[in-house]
Amino acid sequence: MKLLFSLGFITATACFPMTARAQDQAYVLAANFSAQGNVIELDIPPRIDGTVFLIVWNTEHEQYYKRFFARAGTHCYEMRDLPSWQGHLNVVGITLPEVSGRIKKPTFFDEIDMFLEPERITLGTINFVPAHTLFGWSWNTVLLLVFLISAVCCATFKRKPFVVSVFLGFLVSWGMMDLRIMYNHAAVLYKMEKDQQGALSLTDVKVFADRASEIIGRATWGLGPLDGFASRFLRYRLAEHQYVPAGPGRSPAFWITQDPKEGEILWQHANQYLVKKN
Repeated sequence: MKLLFSLGFITATACFPMTARAQDQAYVLAANFSAQGNVIELDIPPRIDGTVFLIVWNTEHEQYYKRFFARAGTHCYEMRDLPSWQGHLNVVGITLPEVSGRIKKPTFFDEIDMFLEPERITLGTINFVPAHTLFGWSWNTVLLLVFLISAVCCATFKRKPFVVSVFLGFLVSWGMMDLRIMYNHAAVLYKMEKDQQGALSLTDVKVFADRASEIIGRATWGLGPLDGFASRFLRYRLAEHQYVPAGPGRSPAFWITQDPKEGEILWQHANQYLVKKN
């Protein structure tokens, strides 16, 4: 079933890579089903590996979404840790066209695969990444349980003093956390080196915006067709200047574009042009 339903939250994708920002529709995977204990399994082609997408679902009265990175191949995506992913749901969809998927109960191997999913490094996740889960439990909760069980075992079976037992329990829990982090770093570095991935540079756009800001002064400005990422950064960088969106009867004094033929070029850097329309 490939019906479409609109997303009311598309502005939340402001920090997504270009491949996700252009998406404004969700493709239905299932309707009228129970979410209890289920996850979503998707078959992702290699060409869109790493693409940011949304899983969107509707209850009787609300619409929810969660952001994910596409993983090439057949993989499950954890949903059970979300309070809104409970009981009967009206519909669930994804913002990836031509991708097949299904609702399923995860197997043991699915659980391990979701737990070992690398935390991708992007501009949107550089300061924050969502916590992993293991068998539907938050990894932080699992580590706390490991700490408590280890401390109790040391005190009960090894007859260690209370302080020593607590310290040993802490070491066991800390060691498990550190192993997971080291695995994640190795997996991310391997994939980024293998695929020659990297974060987009802001240097050229920043240089262009700083000089453009001086030229625009108190005048108005507008944006022509630009790369989505550069467009958002320029809006942020030039927020103090009056922006005039494109449209009938709207004529900003200055125009930022990637087409040098749109007017008299006043400033150019990299592939951005500040022009004054004729």
